[in-house]
Amino acid sequence: MRPTDLCKRHKVSIDGQPVKPSRDVSVGQVVIVRKEGLSWQYRVLRCIDQRVGAQLVKNCCEDITPKEEKDKLALIKGGWVPRRAKGLGYRCLVFEGKQDLERRLVQRMRGYRVPNAKFIVLRDQDASDCKVIKKMLVQKCCEARHPDAVVRIACYELESWYLADLAAVERGLGLSNLVKHQKERQFSSPDIYPSPSQTLKKIAPSYQKVSGSRAIGLFLDPSNTCSSSFEAFITGLKKLCNG
Repeated sequence: MRPTDLCKRHKVSIDGQPVKPSRDVSVGQVVIVRKEGLSWQYRVLRCIDQRVGAQLVKNCCEDITPKEEKDKLALIKGGWVPRRAKGLGYRCLVFEGKQDLERRLVQRMRGYRVPNAKFIVLRDQDASDCKVIKKMLVQKCCEARHPDAVVRIACYELESWYLADLAAVERGLGLSNLVKHQKERQFSSPDIYPSPSQTLKKIAPSYQKVSGSRAIGLFLDPSNTCSSSFEAFITGLKKLCNG
């Protein structure tokens, strides 16, 4: 879709307000573009006064979209969730980071008017207490009048799920000699290690947040039990699909 069309459909905003294609921007402003189920965020680095090619535009802005949102979207867009929920429609309600999730979850769940819709809320643990996070999100789901929503926390990051399934990493990224390490503690129990993304990058230097998640997600084994948070997510997803 062309930028002009995105503006006409109110998919582009600055300071929370939809903008027209002719809107001027200032250095430092953050432009939010909603597409592919994700709110892409770009900070303006410098302004130009004439139309230029896409390659030059990249030098004028910085992509500051939260990495955890890109990870989750890539996992879903890779086709993994649709294969687990055949015959069921789904939609991703993407937030602009964890703070935005906590601030707007109730509003967006209440505003979703599809009859009999069910929700699964997924968030990285990062450095927070997973029990505290889950309790808070469950309370928000109840406030939104969806007490049956499933809340799951990826411990510590989504990459923990990939370390738990090195066979999927091999197949997705076209690598070899990784599966032999699966019995090592950092891969057999990856949820207890706080920096899984760094570990993954060490063993698979070619891994990139979005493309890597999309590729690995195609091969994740839903019966894998190395990651407790992944196992809990699968259980919750099955509950929604079969409920």
